[in-house]
Amino acid sequence: MQIINYLIFLYRHFLQRMVVLLLLVGLLTSTACSLKRNITDDSMIVKKNTITVDASDVLSRKLITSSELSDYVSLPKNKSLFNFNVWEYNRKQTKFKKWLQKISDNPPSYYNFSKAEQSEKRMMAYLNNRGYFNSKVIHQVTRKDNPKKAYITYNVKLAKPYSIQSINYNIPDSAIAQIITKQLVESTIKVGQQYDFYKLDDLRNSITDILRNKGYLFLNADYVFYEIDSMFQNHTLAITLNIRPNYLLQQEGKSIEDDLYNRVFYLNNIYIKPNSERNQRRQSESIEKVDSIIFVRPRYKHIHDSVNYTLLETNQPYMRYKALMPSVFLETGDLYQEKNIKKNQTLLSGLPVIGYCDIVLDTVSRSLWPDTAYMGLVDARIDLAKGTRQNYSIGLEATNNMGAFGTSVNLSYNNKNIFRGSELLTLQLKLATEIQSNLGNNNMDYSFWLFNTLEGGIQASITFPKFLAPFNQYRFQKFFRPKTIISAGYNFQKRPDYNRDIVLASFGYNWKPEINQSHQLTLLDINTVKIFKTDEFEQKLKSYNNQRLYEQYSDHLIMALNYSFTYSTQEYGKAKDFIYLQAIGESSGNLLYAINSIAQSPTKQVDQSNYYTLFGIRYAQYLKGSLEFRRYNYIGKYNHFAYRAYFGIGVPYGNAVSLPFEKSFYGGGANDLRGWAINVVGPGGYVDNNHYERSGDIKLEANAEFRFGMLSFIKGAIFTDIGNVWLLHQENSFPNGQFKFSDFYRQLYWDAGFGLRLDFSFFIIRVDAAVPLYSPGSIYDTKWVVSKMNLSDVVLSFGIGYPF
Repeated sequence: MQIINYLIFLYRHFLQRMVVLLLLVGLLTSTACSLKRNITDDSMIVKKNTITVDASDVLSRKLITSSELSDYVSLPKNKSLFNFNVWEYNRKQTKFKKWLQKISDNPPSYYNFSKAEQSEKRMMAYLNNRGYFNSKVIHQVTRKDNPKKAYITYNVKLAKPYSIQSINYNIPDSAIAQIITKQLVESTIKVGQQYDFYKLDDLRNSITDILRNKGYLFLNADYVFYEIDSMFQNHTLAITLNIRPNYLLQQEGKSIEDDLYNRVFYLNNIYIKPNSERNQRRQSESIEKVDSIIFVRPRYKHIHDSVNYTLLETNQPYMRYKALMPSVFLETGDLYQEKNIKKNQTLLSGLPVIGYCDIVLDTVSRSLWPDTAYMGLVDARIDLAKGTRQNYSIGLEATNNMGAFGTSVNLSYNNKNIFRGSELLTLQLKLATEIQSNLGNNNMDYSFWLFNTLEGGIQASITFPKFLAPFNQYRFQKFFRPKTIISAGYNFQKRPDYNRDIVLASFGYNWKPEINQSHQLTLLDINTVKIFKTDEFEQKLKSYNNQRLYEQYSDHLIMALNYSFTYSTQEYGKAKDFIYLQAIGESSGNLLYAINSIAQSPTKQVDQSNYYTLFGIRYAQYLKGSLEFRRYNYIGKYNHFAYRAYFGIGVPYGNAVSLPFEKSFYGGGANDLRGWAINVVGPGGYVDNNHYERSGDIKLEANAEFRFGMLSFIKGAIFTDIGNVWLLHQENSFPNGQFKFSDFYRQLYWDAGFGLRLDFSFFIIRVDAAVPLYSPGSIYDTKWVVSKMNLSDVVLSFGIGYPF
């Protein structure tokens, strides 16, 4: 036992310091890489790019900024920390350096005159598009104190901008003109405004989208073009918007059928090929009817009508047709709408068992078209390919929270077509161990090798790609992409003071009416906790005379209903500003309490109070809600600010005097207030050095991070966190723990720190080092604990993915 204690002492007091020391040694080593040794005599690395904008009027200087022009620089500055990549990519190669190059993919950026000229041309092209014709861009290179470092300055001389003198429209087809009249009236392009090609291009794309969603299958962006006449002396332009065949395209060798662009198309036959090849050519080809069968189902719009689908089947189907067809909402007779084609493709691609989906359109022979001058027919073939049906993964994790070291093993198995209806079965097994302090007891009992806690469990869930409900599903499939999720699980915890068994079960729905919105309604969320305390631990809990703490380690049952709404403007794969909003509401025990009250059910005495029970276990009754808002602001491709604000409140009543511990709010940990361990913050200004876990009924928190690139796969972050948890009502066990508007801002915990992220695209390993700055619960004579900080107070935490 003394050997084990000694090993833990070495870990807590030396290993954390060694990590910091190794980082410092690595940085110093990288700075020792001499540029003179590692690059040729006539080469220079790009150290900095500077853009200066010179304009004759103040307004132009405000409209054109150096930051927007920086996107057109072809020679980026060298991104590697301390020029490490110069050594990594030098002329003398080794296997180790080749391996580094493969995982980092961050070659040095050397000055090149041709690429610098290319930057000049790209900037001038951008300025022309913004109306600053005949502007000048000239670059200069300085070396300052190091001949191997190039400092490039791009001097931009803005010309007088051109404005719009007149806007004309040439739209021969009256039907098309009538459809887009509103779009033209509401356009941001007005006479007298400065010329801006990007606004014109936005209008062009907007018009194209509207018409392609009104049946105009063959009308693409090439048919919408501008003719611009320049008046050079007064710096004005006359613009004509055309929507008609562009004969210039014919001269470039592109074929255009003049009589198709202004025809409105309708869907004719719908073919489905479940066993298509993933690499099949996507083109408009004749549809071969091999072993075809007809599937009939009711229409969405007219429930008494029916629609036929031709299934092109050559192999044994892997998915039941009745399960597949609700995800196909295209119908014969529908007006061609590009958005519906894409939406149905996305819906089918989202089925777990589908690995590939494409929708190919084939125009019907003209002899079968309606006898009108403006209508056409098109067949649609839905090509599907089966994806991987089963997969599994094994994960190993290591955690370190304020010296509490732990490890876990996770095994996950997925079956994506368990009942041949693209139902997703997920099985998860977890086994974890950790070193934790006993409640107020420093005598550690290491029952599990070097650890004193053991936790394990199994969880199973089945996700159905539809609502399991007694009503017609077709309309919901089209507009909401619904899912039904059923889950159940068991978890056990073995700790020195107690053992705890937890049984979980839930039933709920998930749907997405829009790509940036998500709703989840859990109709039944059951959580039962059975705890087996040691006699010593029972007496210890009673000695604290803390009702909230005692109930935290008591049997209880939660039968809740909850709803969550999530909204995000993030566009995946694009470094653009976006926001994220999530609102959650939860209710528990109200229906049970109403039934018990009406039926006058017998109560059970618990701690000198009477409560209703279910299966002999007291159930919780509360209302709980939370609101989380995040904002992300990008500065270039690799750097951005991330902000988060969070508010949550829970109100126990009726059959409960406090929130269940797992439903309470807590502070601290790797994804929260990173300057403290999990569950050691608050409540409010409560001061004590006891080791038990703390929680509250109210939580306020705000976080800010600046995330930046270092090496290609190594990212850095500077962050700060502020927040706390409070009690809704004053409790004698936690003096100064109640939330009060007059005092809460004085009771906010505050930390700051630095983090490293190993970004391997498919997952991110995160290491954060945080320092407590202000601690309302400090036992010292000052709350500004940063004044008493030493190296041992740096809190290291590990995580997978970003904290928010």
